[in-house]
Amino acid sequence: MFLPFFIFIASFIGLADSVYLTIEHYRGVAAFCLVTAGCDKVLTSAYSEIVGIPLALLGVVFYSVALIAAAYFFYRAKNVRVLAAAFLLALGGFLFSVYSVYLQIAVIKAFCFYCLVSVSAATFIFVLWSLVLVKKIFYRENSVSPRDLV
Repeated sequence: MFLPFFIFIASFIGLADSVYLTIEHYRGVAAFCLVTAGCDKVLTSAYSEIVGIPLALLGVVFYSVALIAAAYFFYRAKNVRVLAAAFLLALGGFLFSVYSVYLQIAVIKAFCFYCLVSVSAATFIFVLWSLVLVKKIFYRENSVSPRDLV
């Protein structure tokens, strides 16, 4: 099963992106924007922090946990509870990413390349954990019922 490996790669990309933005935030330096022109506007908006914590730092936490969950699931245990926790984490990251895109489109009216990389990584992680979950439930001899995940 290579899906956790791809989750690991997507988590690593998201982690690198979030670490870069966190470093730039605490250095007080504007992030170098590669593709879009709205990075500064997005990264300095009122929505770039939650109670004084930069969203990029929350991204570091999210992607670190996602990376560890993927590695653990891939190398050690195909534990149902680990799978359920990883799926819920990925769902939360995906929903937050949808909200982030909404803010960039409708409220801030600017796009941040790094934010879109993070959104893509979180979406990819969610889709892949969903596939792992579906595969575990429906296509394995040692499958589990959905109530085993609770």
